[in-house]
Amino acid sequence: MLLLQDLQSETANALLRKVQRLEPLLSRFPSWKDVIALMQNTGAKASEKDSILRTIFLARQEDDHPTWGSVLLLFFWPGLLNLYRKTFNYDQDLDELWRTITATFLEAVNRLDVNRRPDRIAMKLMNDTRSYLYEKYTRIWNHLKRYGQQEPEFWKKHEEVPATDHGQGKIEYRGSVDEVMRILKNARASGVIDEHDLSLLIGTIVYGKALADCAREAGLSYEAAKKRRQRACSSLKTWCTRKEIF
Repeated sequence: MLLLQDLQSETANALLRKVQRLEPLLSRFPSWKDVIALMQNTGAKASEKDSILRTIFLARQEDDHPTWGSVLLLFFWPGLLNLYRKTFNYDQDLDELWRTITATFLEAVNRLDVNRRPDRIAMKLMNDTRSYLYEKYTRIWNHLKRYGQQEPEFWKKHEEVPATDHGQGKIEYRGSVDEVMRILKNARASGVIDEHDLSLLIGTIVYGKALADCAREAGLSYEAAKKRRQRACSSLKTWCTRKEIF
Protein backbone atom coordinates (compact mmCIF):
# COMPACT_ATOMS: atom_id res chain seq x y z
CA MET A 1 0.00 0.00 0.00
CA LEU A 2 1.41 3.37 -1.04
CA LEU A 3 0.33 5.11 2.15
CA LEU A 4 2.20 2.55 4.24
CA GLN A 5 5.31 3.08 2.13
CA ASP A 6 5.08 6.80 2.87
CA LEU A 7 5.30 6.05 6.59
CA GLN A 8 8.65 4.32 6.13
CA SER A 9 10.35 7.56 5.08
CA GLU A 10 12.74 9.49 7.31
CA THR A 11 10.23 12.35 7.48
CA ALA A 12 7.55 10.01 8.81
CA ASN A 13 10.01 8.55 11.33
CA ALA A 14 10.84 12.07 12.53
CA LEU A 15 7.13 12.74 13.09
CA LEU A 16 6.85 9.50 15.07
CA ARG A 17 9.74 10.56 17.28
CA LYS A 18 8.03 13.90 17.79
CA VAL A 19 4.78 12.38 19.09
CA GLN A 20 6.76 9.88 21.17
CA ARG A 21 8.25 12.82 23.05
CA LEU A 22 4.78 14.23 23.60
CA GLU A 23 3.06 10.99 24.63
CA PRO A 24 5.02 8.35 26.62
CA LEU A 25 2.55 5.66 25.53
CA LEU A 26 3.93 5.91 21.99
CA SER A 27 7.52 5.26 23.07
CA ARG A 28 6.89 1.50 23.07
CA PHE A 29 6.21 1.48 19.32
CA PRO A 30 9.31 1.20 17.07
CA SER A 31 7.44 2.12 13.89
CA TRP A 32 4.21 3.58 12.54
CA LYS A 33 3.22 0.07 11.47
CA ASP A 34 3.10 -0.93 15.14
CA VAL A 35 1.00 2.11 16.05
CA ILE A 36 -1.41 1.30 13.21
CA ALA A 37 -1.72 -2.28 14.49
CA LEU A 38 -2.83 -0.97 17.89
CA MET A 39 -5.27 1.53 16.39
CA GLN A 40 -6.83 -1.20 14.23
CA ASN A 41 -7.10 -3.60 17.17
CA THR A 42 -10.70 -3.65 18.37
CA GLY A 43 -9.53 -5.13 21.68
CA ALA A 44 -7.17 -2.25 22.51
CA LYS A 45 -8.11 0.19 25.25
CA ALA A 46 -10.23 3.09 24.07
CA SER A 47 -8.33 5.41 26.43
CA GLU A 48 -5.03 4.53 24.72
CA LYS A 49 -6.49 5.21 21.29
CA ASP A 50 -7.85 8.55 22.48
CA SER A 51 -4.42 9.51 23.88
CA ILE A 52 -2.69 8.63 20.62
CA LEU A 53 -5.23 10.47 18.47
CA ARG A 54 -5.19 13.55 20.70
CA THR A 55 -1.38 13.68 20.56
CA ILE A 56 -1.35 13.39 16.78
CA PHE A 57 -4.00 16.06 16.38
CA LEU A 58 -2.08 18.46 18.63
CA ALA A 59 1.19 17.76 16.80
CA ARG A 60 -0.60 18.24 13.49
CA GLN A 61 -1.76 21.70 14.59
CA GLU A 62 1.88 22.76 14.89
CA ASP A 63 3.15 21.79 11.43
CA ASP A 64 0.17 20.43 9.41
CA HIS A 65 2.51 18.09 7.54
CA PRO A 66 0.66 16.03 4.86
CA THR A 67 2.06 12.83 6.37
CA TRP A 68 -0.36 13.24 9.28
CA GLY A 69 -3.18 12.68 6.81
CA SER A 70 -1.58 9.41 5.71
CA VAL A 71 -1.23 8.32 9.34
CA LEU A 72 -4.88 9.01 10.13
CA LEU A 73 -6.15 7.42 6.92
CA LEU A 74 -4.29 4.22 7.79
CA PHE A 75 -5.60 4.27 11.35
CA PHE A 76 -9.14 4.36 9.99
CA TRP A 77 -8.63 2.46 6.72
CA PRO A 78 -10.71 -0.62 7.66
CA GLY A 79 -13.46 1.59 9.06
CA LEU A 80 -13.52 3.64 5.85
CA LEU A 81 -13.65 0.43 3.80
CA ASN A 82 -16.62 -0.63 5.91
CA LEU A 83 -18.33 2.68 5.17
CA TYR A 84 -17.53 2.25 1.47
CA ARG A 85 -19.09 -1.20 1.49
CA LYS A 86 -22.25 0.13 3.10
CA THR A 87 -22.62 3.02 0.66
CA PHE A 88 -22.08 1.23 -2.68
CA ASN A 89 -25.47 2.55 -3.78
CA TYR A 90 -24.50 6.19 -3.24
CA ASP A 91 -22.63 6.52 -6.51
CA GLN A 92 -22.62 4.54 -9.74
CA ASP A 93 -18.91 5.38 -10.10
CA LEU A 94 -17.31 3.46 -7.23
CA ASP A 95 -13.89 5.01 -7.82
CA GLU A 96 -15.45 8.42 -7.30
CA LEU A 97 -17.25 7.16 -4.18
CA TRP A 98 -13.97 6.01 -2.62
CA ARG A 99 -12.26 9.31 -3.46
CA THR A 100 -15.17 11.19 -1.91
CA ILE A 101 -15.07 9.07 1.26
CA THR A 102 -11.37 9.61 1.86
CA ALA A 103 -11.64 13.34 1.08
CA THR A 104 -14.64 13.63 3.40
CA PHE A 105 -12.75 11.85 6.18
CA LEU A 106 -9.89 14.34 5.89
CA GLU A 107 -12.42 17.18 6.01
CA ALA A 108 -13.79 15.68 9.24
CA VAL A 109 -10.22 15.58 10.57
CA ASN A 110 -9.77 19.28 9.75
CA ARG A 111 -13.03 20.22 11.47
CA LEU A 112 -12.48 18.27 14.69
CA ASP A 113 -11.28 20.17 17.76
CA VAL A 114 -9.83 17.55 20.11
CA ASN A 115 -9.70 20.12 22.91
CA ARG A 116 -13.49 19.95 22.98
CA ARG A 117 -13.63 16.18 22.65
CA PRO A 118 -12.51 14.44 25.88
CA ASP A 119 -13.04 10.88 24.66
CA ARG A 120 -14.39 8.64 21.85
CA ILE A 121 -12.43 10.62 19.28
CA ALA A 122 -12.42 7.76 16.76
CA MET A 123 -16.18 7.38 17.00
CA LYS A 124 -16.64 11.11 16.49
CA LEU A 125 -14.48 11.10 13.35
CA MET A 126 -16.33 8.19 11.77
CA ASN A 127 -19.74 9.59 12.64
CA ASP A 128 -18.81 12.99 11.20
CA THR A 129 -17.49 11.33 8.04
CA ARG A 130 -20.77 9.44 7.61
CA SER A 131 -22.79 12.58 8.19
CA TYR A 132 -20.75 14.82 5.85
CA LEU A 133 -20.74 12.12 3.17
CA TYR A 134 -24.51 11.82 3.28
CA GLU A 135 -24.89 15.61 3.11
CA LYS A 136 -22.66 15.75 0.03
CA TYR A 137 -24.55 13.05 -1.80
CA THR A 138 -27.92 14.42 -0.76
CA ARG A 139 -27.07 17.62 -2.63
CA ILE A 140 -26.03 15.59 -5.66
CA TRP A 141 -29.16 13.41 -5.55
CA ASN A 142 -31.43 16.42 -5.18
CA HIS A 143 -29.81 18.10 -8.16
CA LEU A 144 -30.15 14.96 -10.28
CA LYS A 145 -33.72 14.43 -9.18
CA ARG A 146 -34.63 18.02 -9.97
CA TYR A 147 -33.40 17.64 -13.53
CA GLY A 148 -34.64 14.07 -13.99
CA GLN A 149 -31.19 12.59 -14.50
CA GLN A 150 -31.39 9.68 -12.09
CA GLU A 151 -33.07 6.32 -12.56
CA PRO A 152 -35.93 5.65 -10.10
CA GLU A 153 -34.55 2.19 -9.19
CA PHE A 154 -31.35 3.77 -7.98
CA TRP A 155 -33.20 6.36 -5.92
CA LYS A 156 -35.16 3.79 -3.97
CA LYS A 157 -31.97 2.41 -2.47
CA HIS A 158 -30.75 5.57 -0.75
CA GLU A 159 -30.83 5.43 3.02
CA GLU A 160 -29.28 7.84 5.47
CA VAL A 161 -26.40 6.53 7.55
CA PRO A 162 -27.03 7.46 11.23
CA ALA A 163 -24.69 10.21 12.36
CA THR A 164 -25.14 9.99 16.12
CA ASP A 165 -22.78 8.38 18.61
CA HIS A 166 -25.54 6.18 19.98
CA GLY A 167 -25.49 2.58 18.91
CA GLN A 168 -22.28 2.94 16.92
CA GLY A 169 -20.20 1.15 19.57
CA LYS A 170 -16.96 0.02 18.01
CA ILE A 171 -15.48 0.79 14.65
CA GLU A 172 -15.01 -2.52 12.82
CA TYR A 173 -11.32 -2.39 11.97
CA ARG A 174 -9.80 -5.80 11.20
CA GLY A 175 -13.05 -7.57 10.46
CA SER A 176 -14.06 -5.23 7.67
CA VAL A 177 -10.92 -5.84 5.59
CA ASP A 178 -11.20 -9.60 6.08
CA GLU A 179 -14.86 -9.46 5.13
CA VAL A 180 -14.22 -7.58 1.91
CA MET A 181 -11.50 -10.08 0.98
CA ARG A 182 -13.83 -12.98 1.76
CA ILE A 183 -16.62 -11.51 -0.38
CA LEU A 184 -14.30 -10.86 -3.32
CA LYS A 185 -12.80 -14.35 -3.20
CA ASN A 186 -16.25 -15.93 -2.89
CA ALA A 187 -17.40 -13.91 -5.89
CA ARG A 188 -14.41 -15.22 -7.86
CA ALA A 189 -15.10 -18.81 -6.79
CA SER A 190 -18.75 -18.39 -7.83
CA GLY A 191 -17.79 -17.11 -11.28
CA VAL A 192 -19.25 -13.65 -10.70
CA ILE A 193 -15.88 -12.05 -11.47
CA ASP A 194 -12.74 -13.48 -13.08
CA GLU A 195 -9.12 -13.47 -11.90
CA HIS A 196 -8.31 -10.16 -13.60
CA ASP A 197 -11.36 -8.52 -11.99
CA LEU A 198 -10.32 -9.91 -8.62
CA SER A 199 -6.85 -8.41 -8.91
CA LEU A 200 -8.22 -5.00 -9.87
CA LEU A 201 -10.76 -4.99 -7.04
CA ILE A 202 -8.32 -6.15 -4.38
CA GLY A 203 -5.72 -3.67 -5.56
CA THR A 204 -8.01 -0.64 -5.59
CA ILE A 205 -10.43 -1.47 -2.76
CA VAL A 206 -8.36 -3.41 -0.23
CA TYR A 207 -4.86 -2.03 -0.83
CA GLY A 208 -5.95 1.44 -1.91
CA LYS A 209 -3.78 1.47 -5.02
CA ALA A 210 -4.49 3.87 -7.86
CA LEU A 211 -6.41 2.31 -10.74
CA ALA A 212 -3.69 3.55 -13.12
CA ASP A 213 -1.08 1.55 -11.17
CA CYS A 214 -3.24 -1.57 -11.20
CA ALA A 215 -3.85 -1.16 -14.93
CA ARG A 216 -0.12 -0.91 -15.57
CA GLU A 217 0.55 -4.05 -13.54
CA ALA A 218 -2.18 -5.92 -15.45
CA GLY A 219 -0.88 -4.74 -18.84
CA LEU A 220 -4.10 -2.81 -19.54
CA SER A 221 -4.78 0.75 -20.59
CA TYR A 222 -6.37 2.95 -17.95
CA GLU A 223 -9.69 3.09 -19.84
CA ALA A 224 -9.78 -0.69 -20.32
CA ALA A 225 -9.08 -1.24 -16.62
CA LYS A 226 -11.72 1.32 -15.66
CA LYS A 227 -14.39 -0.35 -17.81
CA ARG A 228 -13.43 -3.81 -16.54
CA ARG A 229 -13.61 -2.61 -12.94
CA GLN A 230 -16.96 -0.91 -13.47
CA ARG A 231 -18.43 -4.10 -14.96
CA ALA A 232 -17.00 -6.17 -12.12
CA CYS A 233 -18.41 -3.80 -9.49
CA SER A 234 -21.82 -3.87 -11.16
CA SER A 235 -21.83 -7.69 -11.18
CA LEU A 236 -20.58 -7.76 -7.61
CA LYS A 237 -23.28 -5.40 -6.36
CA THR A 238 -26.03 -7.46 -8.01
CA TRP A 239 -24.60 -10.70 -6.62
CA CYS A 240 -24.12 -9.25 -3.12
CA THR A 241 -27.66 -7.86 -3.05
CA ARG A 242 -29.10 -11.19 -4.12
CA LYS A 243 -27.13 -12.98 -1.42
CA GLU A 244 -28.08 -10.31 1.12
CA ILE A 245 -24.47 -9.59 1.95
CA PHE A 246 -24.93 -5.82 1.76
